[in-house]
Amino acid sequence: MALLGYRKKKIADIVGKTDKDVTILTNGLADQVAPATDASKAPSATSYLSLLYNEGGLIDTYYSIPLAQDPSSLAAILVNRQWQDDVNQLNARKDAAQAYRKLMLSLATAHAKLTNDTKGGHFDIKQLGKDLGPDIEQMEKAIADLQKDLR
Repeated sequence: MALLGYRKKKIADIVGKTDKDVTILTNGLADQVAPATDASKAPSATSYLSLLYNEGGLIDTYYSIPLAQDPSSLAAILVNRQWQDDVNQLNARKDAAQAYRKLMLSLATAHAKLTNDTKGGHFDIKQLGKDLGPDIEQMEKAIADLQKDLR
């Protein structure tokens, strides 16, 4: 039992010492991919999501020019179909970026809860499971969204 107590104290010590670094890393990664923004505005110019928004504008320009010349031809129908496919792929990548952000933020939240619950080296595994359950579910959902959007 003494060894178990020592291990719990060491785990709590390691988790506590790394919480600030984990928070900085996960928030930084979340913001680099898809920073929190007002949904009606485009994201900041320094994120992956902003690159995707720029790509969307380029796609629209690329396809709208040929369609404006002869919108009713067979070629225009094929171009329009390709345009929609490209937009759908782009939207899937945007959704994946948002899912990645949710995953990173859920990791930070779960680690903070783990740090709080293990302070002093005295913690109950069952209570940890209850406290971390919602965050783990959020992570599972984000991972499933990532896998779906990247196919």
